[in-house]
Amino acid sequence: TRTFEVPRLRDRPNLFIVGVVWDGGAPSESWVLPAHVFDRFADGAPNGPRTLDLDADEAEPLGERLAVYKDRWALIAEFSKFHSTLSDPLALQVPLAMG
Repeated sequence: TRTFEVPRLRDRPNLFIVGVVWDGGAPSESWVLPAHVFDRFADGAPNGPRTLDLDADEAEPLGERLAVYKDRWALIAEFSKFHSTLSDPLALQVPLAMG
């Protein structure tokens, strides 16, 4: 499944949560999520474990809404380029498209 849990999240502007999905003993996808995005979309008590289920069945699966963070190691490697749009998945699409 594509479910990630963080025991206790302490959000900081430059903190990323990286979740790796394994398939057949090998990594198949990675999710590079700013901590505040993880926290905003995760379930659980604010000071307790936080769980992000990318396959949650809503009108639009969370994995589709957050797809801009899938396999996006550039968000860490080029943090200064993307930091102003990291919290908004739609706004982040523009600088990513521009390269």
